[in-house]
Amino acid sequence: MSQNPFFSIVIPVFNRIDSLKKSILSVLDQTFTDFEIWVVDDGSKEKVALAIRELVDEIGDVRIFLISYKNNMNGAVARNKGINAAKGTFIAFLDSDDEWKPEKLNQVYDVIQLNRDLKFLYHQYCNIENNKQLSPFPRVSIKANQSISEYSFCTNKGGGIQSSCIIVEASLAKQVLFEESLRGHQDWDFALRFGAVCKEVYFIPKVLTFRHIADGNVGMVSRGLDYSFSYDFVRAYQQYFTIKALAAFSTFVLENKRQLSLPKPKLNIYQILGYLYYPVENYKIFKRLVSLKARCKKLSNYCLINNISNIALVGFNPYTQVFLGLYGDSFKSVTLIDKCKQASTKYGTVQAASFIDDSHWTQIELLVAMTDKHYESMKRDLATYTAKADSLYAF
Repeated sequence: MSQNPFFSIVIPVFNRIDSLKKSILSVLDQTFTDFEIWVVDDGSKEKVALAIRELVDEIGDVRIFLISYKNNMNGAVARNKGINAAKGTFIAFLDSDDEWKPEKLNQVYDVIQLNRDLKFLYHQYCNIENNKQLSPFPRVSIKANQSISEYSFCTNKGGGIQSSCIIVEASLAKQVLFEESLRGHQDWDFALRFGAVCKEVYFIPKVLTFRHIADGNVGMVSRGLDYSFSYDFVRAYQQYFTIKALAAFSTFVLENKRQLSLPKPKLNIYQILGYLYYPVENYKIFKRLVSLKARCKKLSNYCLINNISNIALVGFNPYTQVFLGLYGDSFKSVTLIDKCKQASTKYGTVQAASFIDDSHWTQIELLVAMTDKHYESMKRDLATYTAKADSLYAF
């Protein structure tokens, strides 16, 4: 390995081991080999942290370095530690549950060699849901002179530039960095601010990243955050938004959360802009939530009739959030289970089934699948940890 490799790969990780191994191996399988890897353990639980260290030692590649610390901070802090440690000319980010195609770095390197002034590149990715590869995204490139905000929120409705697809010049990344005070929307923060200081953002129209997601987890973190956080974010970053982008952010990010919030926040200028620019989309959001509320009522009635006070909800998605908003306080305890998402809520932490101990499983009176699409796969996953998986309900 050269002392100053061309690429530095930053992989933040928190309480993951199996998917992390796949991510690391996808980098080691690259056809372009002049790189270093910085795995940053963002305060994983002691056993997982030990397993991460053992994994790095087991792989035994001199290009892999591990940064670890005890207290969980957030992904922004972890990425910044990797950025500051990086010795490469360009930095590429990879989430610990994503994988790269073997030709990714080679393709990126070739583009950079032909465009020596580039400082910010990104490319297409594919979501893998229930072992099925979905359509490539984003479908179109950012246009000349189009703002990052309009591309992200108008063209791609809250997506487009995903962290595992971003490659940036290291010297500029060390100046911009991620905003460490943010517990979410970190990709948006970085792309908005980095794009503001770059003359050109280059798009490679090829799928070079695979994202492994669970049901309803597209845009996982952004959808798990509450309305007030997203509202405060857009207010703080308003200088990076066009009027149309503010309307799109309101429609595709804020409005669903506003409808889920209790008490419901009052209308503000962002919602008014959203209704003016995207009336049909806002009506669809309202209609979908009416349907979800009816479904939640059915589940609540079942719990009342059967005197259920300790419930576990499997899958953290809009259905789950509507149910919690309407009926969460009527239960003695609510356990939130999702194998991919990690979030804090009023009712406790959303966590994988593997982190729930036997005594807690004993207290749960009803286990509910908060999805229709992956009932059977959820049941199989849960069966590893509890016999109650056999009585997993769906409403």
